[in-house]
Amino acid sequence: MLKLMKGIGVKALIILSLVQLSTPALASASPEQSSDFLSGAVLRAVGVDPTDPKTVYAGTSVGVFKSIDGGKSWRNTWDAASNGLINIMGLSFAIPPSAPQTIYVGTNGSGIFKSTNGGDSWSKVNQGLTNTYIRALVADPETAQTLYAGTNGQGIFKSTDGGGTWSPVNSGLPGSSIIVTSLVIDPSAPQIVYAATGTNGSGIFKTTDGGNSWNGVNTGLSTTTITTGIQCLAIAPSTPQTIYAGTWGGGVFKTGNGAGDWTEANTGLPAAYVATIAIDPADPQVVYTATTDAGIFKSEDGGMTWFSTNDGIPTTYTVTIAIDPVKRRILFAGTDHDGIYKSTKSGRYWVPANGVDKKEEVDSD
Repeated sequence: MLKLMKGIGVKALIILSLVQLSTPALASASPEQSSDFLSGAVLRAVGVDPTDPKTVYAGTSVGVFKSIDGGKSWRNTWDAASNGLINIMGLSFAIPPSAPQTIYVGTNGSGIFKSTNGGDSWSKVNQGLTNTYIRALVADPETAQTLYAGTNGQGIFKSTDGGGTWSPVNSGLPGSSIIVTSLVIDPSAPQIVYAATGTNGSGIFKTTDGGNSWNGVNTGLSTTTITTGIQCLAIAPSTPQTIYAGTWGGGVFKTGNGAGDWTEANTGLPAAYVATIAIDPADPQVVYTATTDAGIFKSEDGGMTWFSTNDGIPTTYTVTIAIDPVKRRILFAGTDHDGIYKSTKSGRYWVPANGVDKKEEVDSD
């Protein structure tokens, strides 16, 4: 369980659990079957197509599901006979904005899978990887062929050929054995990448040369915060000097100067185990966080104050949150064992988005 595994990372949109938990109802679904009941799913990641927000991908403990109607129905994308992505935990997604039919999935021991047709088929793209436990994936917003992968114990790898080959890029990191829990790219300057490390790491690192070298950027973070682990990072698309960091038990920290220094941003937020942070793509003052011990919180003043926004979600064990990049009032939240929830009201209320049956309805978009 995430909360009990103190210091072990969880990632947003993209990285999430270290323990593979069984979900029998999902595991028994056939590849052709439409899965109408994700309500018992162990969610680990949610990815939204940047050009078609009704297309949503869910990484679960048994593989990847896809919805093309905003969560009203789902189908599993795995098929052992044709694509090999079966009963594999999807921990992280990368969807290049310039090539949204291309999806990369990081897994908990099987490396990285790639689809070039929206999840209809998959191929394994692991050449050069020496660690196949992929906690973080991020794609260059301008050059779709360039990706970074954060691993569970061997640092960071980079590909410049769409996952065809990978090379380690760990110069300046405190040893290649670190656990990388989160990666974010500056959308205005893609050579700038930030990396968060877990309990055996050393906080947050930054590269300004595409991973050729890294430097620690931890001013303002306490030793305790660093040693217990940075679990997630989020960069504001509209003001990329603004970055939030979620910690394991210490809440949220914020920088407004590209990680020059960090300050606590926890008023109204409990000493939370922060799994994921999501920033409104057009308004950097609006921020959401998913925690594993207190549910979903929202800030409307750039992290100065937070308030709980869990109405409709029956659990406080939330692990991921994603914002519709077009209709920003639409959110998706992933839970542990309770499936996916959707809000069309900027988080004020949530409904299940696990496949419609007579018991549940997804809000109209």
